[in-house]
Parts: sequence; C-alpha cells; structure tokens
Amino acid sequence: MIPEHPVSADATTLALLLVPGFDLLSLGAVTEPLREANLLAGNELYRWTLHSPDGKPVTDTNRAALGVASGFDDFRSADIMLVFGPAADHPVSKQLGGDLRAAWRRGARIGAVGTAVQLLANAGILAEREFTLHWQSRASFLESHWHLCPSDHRFCIDQRILTCGGGISASDLILQVIERDHGFNFAQEIADLCLHNGPRNSGVAQKMPLNQRFATRNKTLLSVLNDIRANLSSDISIETLCLRHSISRRQLERLFSSELGMTPARFVKDARLCRGRLLLMQTDLTVGEVAACVGFYSASNFRNSFRQKYGISPYQFAQRVENDPAD
Repeated sequence: MIPEHPVSADATTLALLLVPGFDLLSLGAVTEPLREANLLAGNELYRWTLHSPDGKPVTDTNRAALGVASGFDDFRSADIMLVFGPAADHPVSKQLGGDLRAAWRRGARIGAVGTAVQLLANAGILAEREFTLHWQSRASFLESHWHLCPSDHRFCIDQRILTCGGGISASDLILQVIERDHGFNFAQEIADLCLHNGPRNSGVAQKMPLNQRFATRNKTLLSVLNDIRANLSSDISIETLCLRHSISRRQLERLFSSELGMTPARFVKDARLCRGRLLLMQTDLTVGEVAACVGFYSASNFRNSFRQKYGISPYQFAQRVENDPAD
C-alpha cells in the first residue's frame, strides 16, 4: 500500500539564520529531513534559505566556511525563522533580537538551536514559554536569565516557539514540525529515510537517565546520586547524605563501591570538578568564583584537584577555551 503524501500549493518557507560558530551537525539535522520530505511528497513542501549577518560565507565550529543566500536583512517574510549559533554575546545579537520580535508579532514561528536560544531570551519572547537549550549551557544561561526556567527536554514546541538542545536533537524538532504540518505517518517515513527512530515526544530528556548511565536499579543509590547532583554548590557531607536517605555510612560506602567502583566522597568530588569545568567553558566567572559555585571551600583546593583530574590548571583550561577559533 502506498501511503498518501501531502500536496502543498504554497511551500512553508524557512529562514535559517547562521551566527558565526554555528553547529554544522544541527544544521544538517534540520535540512536533511526537509529535503527528504520534499522528495517523498513529490513537490516542494518546504523551502529554506541560509543567511549570515553580512551575507558573506559564515564559519562553523570546525572553521569551515558555508555560503549563504543573503544577510540577515533579507529573511523577514519567512514562515519559520530558526537561529543557529553560539552564545548571545555576538555583536549581531541586538539587531537580530529586534528582527525576531517583529517576526513574532506578525505571527511567524520562531526557533533557536542550542546556545542560540539565548538570543530568543534576550529578545524577550520566552517569558512564560516552555523552552530548552543544551544542558551544558544551562548554568551560564541562568546567570543572566534567572527569571526563566529552561526544561531538560531534547526539544520543545510551545505554540510558535521552537527550541532544541542542538546536535542531533534538531532532527527531533524538525520531525515534530513535519508531523504537525503533515501527520505522523508522513513524518515517520521521513524518519525511516534518515535512519531515525521516528518522531519523538518532546518530553524525552537530553541526557541519559542515571539508572541507564550507571547501569543500576538500586533506588537508594539513584536517590543519593540525584541528591548530589542537585546540591553541588552546598556542603554535601557523607553524614548528611546518610541522614537524608536513612542509610549508614558503611552501607553507603559499600553501595558506591559495588555499583560504581568508587567511594561517595570521590563521586562528589568528581561531580563538582565536572560542573566546574562546564562553568569555565560557559561563563566568565573567575576560578575562585567557579570554586565557590561548585562547593569547594577554597580556590587553591579547586585548582589542585582540577589539575590532578584533568592534567591542566583551571586557568589554562579557561584560556584554551577562550582561544578556540570556534568560539
């Protein structure tokens, strides 16, 4: 049986706005399902154009230059505007924010991928909306947008606001758009052609659940792990964990040893260092400020522990990130 395919007299137009340092993986995850949709339908359901701030080729995270159709001045009539790019401190942010607000007022669908979600927040169109961004950028985002609450979902569609965490989650987002426009069966066919599992529910989390990541079903351990991750900035003593979860210190240590191969103290320290490394990548906080944010009692202790784990000082790591040509 040949499934019925949609026929569209007027193609849905998309303006894909590429800020320097955009993620090429995310761009392909959006355009390939759209291309397959047109091919399968036998007519042009979607028409998209690429735009850069000045109309010149734009460089992605791998320093590859991609040609575009025009600059940001020539996209305002699109049905969907989707922004790809790094954090919102790029010089183009203010200009683009005004354009996005104008497009929102005229009824267009507005979206952003990964860290570009900050552009939508700066434009003031995320208030009281469900949205998401890459989990790695959550801490730095909340530093400047403390009044907003991003979800941890792979993607979100809240009426005309489209957001996703970036990477391959962009394919989840665009498949959901295709499903809403043309039905589940057609979107599933597109997913099959892209070797994708199919249109996902927006409630799927970005990161692997703890029970899968650590291959455990022990409810006590999972509860303790969630407690640690939620309270890295506070004083997480082993005694406090034992009291909260009604377990003796000896039982807790045995549980961590058998399930994770490490002590509770080692797990807490590693989790703090991992969070600290993310803050060094995503914020302008000093080493001392990062140390305080992740629960180290002194900057020197944080520096020594960081070097011991990663083989580089926090300052050197931050400098390496800052000097990355992709940033």
